[in-house]
Amino acid sequence: MIRLLLFLCCTLSALTAEAQVSNAEQQELDAREFAAELERLAEICDRLGLKEQALLSRKWLPPTRDDRQLYYLPDSENWEMRSQANGESAELSSWQRHFRSARERYASHLYGNLLTQAKSDETAAYRLAWQTLAQDPNHESARQLLGELASVRDVRPRLVRGRQTLTDFGWPAGSYSQLTTPHFTLLTKADAADSLLIARQLEEFYLLWSQVFYPLWAPPGLLTDRVQGRYKPWPRHDRMRVVLLANRQEYLQVLGVGEENIGVSVGYYNPSAKTSFFYPAENLQATLFHELTHQLLLEATSIDARAEAGVDSGIWMLEGIALYIESFRQWGSYWSLGGWESPRMQTARYRAVRDGYWPLWSEFTSAGGEVWKADPAIARLYTHAAGLTHAFMNRLGDGASERFIQSLVGIYQQQNKSEKLLEFLGETEEKAKLAYQQLMVVTEVDVANLLKSAAPVQDLVLSGSQLSRNSWESLRALDELHWLDVSFSNFSDADLQAVHSLRELRRLSLEGTAVTGQQALPVAARLPHLQELDLSGCQVADRDLLVLRDNTSIKTLWLTNTAITNAALEILGSLKGLQSCDVQGSQIDDTSWRKFLQSHPQLGP
Repeated sequence: MIRLLLFLCCTLSALTAEAQVSNAEQQELDAREFAAELERLAEICDRLGLKEQALLSRKWLPPTRDDRQLYYLPDSENWEMRSQANGESAELSSWQRHFRSARERYASHLYGNLLTQAKSDETAAYRLAWQTLAQDPNHESARQLLGELASVRDVRPRLVRGRQTLTDFGWPAGSYSQLTTPHFTLLTKADAADSLLIARQLEEFYLLWSQVFYPLWAPPGLLTDRVQGRYKPWPRHDRMRVVLLANRQEYLQVLGVGEENIGVSVGYYNPSAKTSFFYPAENLQATLFHELTHQLLLEATSIDARAEAGVDSGIWMLEGIALYIESFRQWGSYWSLGGWESPRMQTARYRAVRDGYWPLWSEFTSAGGEVWKADPAIARLYTHAAGLTHAFMNRLGDGASERFIQSLVGIYQQQNKSEKLLEFLGETEEKAKLAYQQLMVVTEVDVANLLKSAAPVQDLVLSGSQLSRNSWESLRALDELHWLDVSFSNFSDADLQAVHSLRELRRLSLEGTAVTGQQALPVAARLPHLQELDLSGCQVADRDLLVLRDNTSIKTLWLTNTAITNAALEILGSLKGLQSCDVQGSQIDDTSWRKFLQSHPQLGP
């Protein structure tokens, strides 16, 4: 009886609040008011036990961050699903109605901002049109403004058998299928499900790309004309060609002979043939977006881009922007681009902060694709390009991203002016290097933003970070981590408790920290999947290694510049999975180490 009374009280309270809002349902909501309304709905859902709806209401708006950009696409299917009561409870129906109403009212506010922005910033206005539709997919004015672009994702392409012989691939008619979408022609040997999924992703990416690079494909004044009712058509270009192979073997057969390093890739864009090649693979999205960035910048812009761009000079910008675009991530109601936690940024931070990597600016910016291919350090060059591009697009401010895009256009026109970008980092090369390294260091605010975003993260490099005890402790929430690097930070024994929860860790670097082997090694020994452990420069004694006896998971162990002696060799010899061990700078003498290696040949020379 008491539970029934409580339920009735909650329901009455919710319905009373609902009635109070009904009088103002037609009023627009600005961002602050929209956030307040979503929280109000979430609190009502809490009282009524609608946990899923409470969570959706609270997570609908993205947390504020200055290290990433936000983009929007409408999601009409889920909108319709959420908008229908489907015979559910009165409380759920009420939430659905008010959730939709709040989004519609916020969409009206966004469109009002669009009308103001269009007079001075067409790029911002174009993005606002998409944000309006993300809140209200049926917003008539926004749909009319975007025209055929607004319905691109609603097109359902039909898979048909290829009727022509494709001589460049040696494919006879009937041996492949074809899908035609508004902006792409997909030639496929993959199964129907994979082909239809890729076709949808192609168009989805096109719409995101069109927002990032709006000035590069839309002529000035076009959006303003459309806002004012003069519906001139959006620019059109030939459909871009994408080839989807059935599997890796077919992919290598088509591309393996003619393109160097193709064996390690899952996708490739050939600018001469104006064709992108992929095959269905796990986590394909990053590669798909990378190669499509190359393709769209060359084929779908109005900048007079040359197919030879980057061959002789400026390859870092072409690859840098494609690596940056890999960071696109969908969050349900929005997409984010950038973010210090993006996968490419972890290795970039590792090289910049831990290793101090900084190639001479004039040589780095002037190098072309052929020079990079011949460089044995090509992986580091790509990593540096990724880090620099993230810095220009998200960290530097003061017009840096605009200048970066202008310089990128210059590269595509074979007019390399990227060397002048150095001034955004510092007056001299040394100052620029230090500024870049400082930009790469993760701060308290960065960690707080990551946790607020609830982003799933597998790799996290925090080299050089000086964080509070609370921030280090908060890492326990990142229980999907595979790689954690806290080298040369203020991480200490007191912070090791957070590592206990990271049961999926494969790699852990504590190099150059105040951590001791006495405290760190027992923690490492209890991590079931740990394969690499770096204690270089830490206080490690022979007795500390005893907890690793007969360990089978650790394959790589760094004990560089530690105090271990010959007595540690017996323990190291018991590590059955060990494949690599570095003891340089320790108290182990050369003769004993050479004998140890002879009896453990799996460790190499």
